[in-house]
Amino acid sequence: MNNDALCIRIKLVFLFKTNNVMYIQERRGFAVVKSEDTLSSLLNDYMKENNLKIYTISEHLEIPRKKLSEFLNGTNDLDIIDAIKIMHLLNISEEDFVVLCAKKESSQEIEEIDKAKKLSFIFENFDVAALKSIGIIKPRLKFNQIEDRLCKYFGLSSIYEYNNPLLFSTLFSKSKIRVAEEKERKMITFWLKSMIYSFKCYDNPNPFDLNLLHEFLKRIKTFTKDPEKGFHTVVLVLYSLGISVITQSYLKNTRAFGCTMILDDKPCIIITDQGKTYHKLWLTLLHELYHIINDWDYLENKKIHITDNENPDLFVDEVAADQFARDILVSPSSMQLIKKNITYPFKMNEISKKIEIEISIAYGVYLESLNRESQHEEYPLYSKYLKDSSVAISNIKLDYINCDSIKSAIEKMKEELLNKRTA
Repeated sequence: MNNDALCIRIKLVFLFKTNNVMYIQERRGFAVVKSEDTLSSLLNDYMKENNLKIYTISEHLEIPRKKLSEFLNGTNDLDIIDAIKIMHLLNISEEDFVVLCAKKESSQEIEEIDKAKKLSFIFENFDVAALKSIGIIKPRLKFNQIEDRLCKYFGLSSIYEYNNPLLFSTLFSKSKIRVAEEKERKMITFWLKSMIYSFKCYDNPNPFDLNLLHEFLKRIKTFTKDPEKGFHTVVLVLYSLGISVITQSYLKNTRAFGCTMILDDKPCIIITDQGKTYHKLWLTLLHELYHIINDWDYLENKKIHITDNENPDLFVDEVAADQFARDILVSPSSMQLIKKNITYPFKMNEISKKIEIEISIAYGVYLESLNRESQHEEYPLYSKYLKDSSVAISNIKLDYINCDSIKSAIEKMKEELLNKRTA
C-alpha cells in the first residue's frame, strides 16, 4: 500500500462521493478547491501567486528539493507526512485533502473506500441492532442490502441524504431533544425522521380548523363505545379538520407515548400505542390534542413536542394535559361516581352507559387518576377490565415492517382510513 492510499484509509470519514462523481466541499476558512485540481497543481499555483521558489518551500517545510521538484513535475509522489505539510501550507481542509489524494487511486479502491465510509455513516447514525430487533432491517443482511433497505425505507437516493435538513425540514435545528444514551439519540432521531417523512407522504389536504376541533371534543368520548370502529372514525374526523394522526407500534429506545409536531402549519400527532390498552390510546390522543389547543405558539417555535414521562418538557404542562384528557372522557362529577362504585362491576356498567363511554375506559381513566403508589396497589384488581387496543387500530396502524418503504406503508394506511367514508 503506497502512502497516498494509506492517507485515504486514515481519513475515510472525510470522503464525499455521490453517483460515482467526486465532489470537493467548500469550507469556510479553507482555500477553495475545484474538482479538477490536484495537490501538485495547487502548490504550483500557490508558489506563482506568492512568488516563491522551490528551494524556499523545501527549506521551510523541510522537504528535500529534488523530491519536491519531482512531485511538482508529476514524476513522483510525496509520503504522507510531507503531503500533510503541504495541506497545511495551502490551508486545505482534510476533506479536500483526502479527495485530492484519492484521485490517484483505482476505481475499485475508491469503491472500497466509499463502502467503508457508508458503513461508518450507517453505524454512526442508526442503531442497527435495534432496527433488526423490530424487523425494519432483516437479520443477516449484507452491508449493501442494509444500505439499500434504509434508502428505500426513506425514499433516499443516497444514504447521506439522511442528514440532509432540506429533506427533513428544520425541525431538528429548532427542537432540543435530550436523551441519556447514544442509542436513544439514534433511535429517537430515526423515529422522528420516519414520522416527518410519513406526514409528508400523508399529505393531508384539509385546512386546520381549531373551532371545529373544540366542537368535536364535546362529543368525542361517545366514539369510545365502539371499540372496533370508534377510534378509526375519530382519526378520520380529525383528518377532515386538518389534523393528521398516525398510530404505530412503540419503537424501541424512544420511550415516547406520543408526539405532536407542526408541519406546513398543520398539526400532526403520533401515537405509539406503548400501553397497548384501549383507554391509553384515547388518553394519549387527547393529551396531544391538548397541546395543539393550548401550546400552539410554543409548538410553532419548537416544532416538536415528545410526550415522555421520564423526560418531561419543562415548557408545557403535562399534568394539565393528562387532566384534560381524563376530563374529556370522564367529567369530575362522573369520576366521583366511579370512585364510589369501582368495586361493583354492575354499577360500573350502568355508570359507563350513562356517561356514554365504553366500560374499560371508565376503569382505565380511574386507574390513570391515581398516584403511582395507589396504581401499584389497585392495578392488579382492575386490569382484567381493561381492553386491548389492537382491535381499535388494526386497520389503520402504520406498518413499516411488512411494507418496503414508509411511502407504501402510508399509502396502505391512508387507503384503509379513507375507505371508512364509504363503509
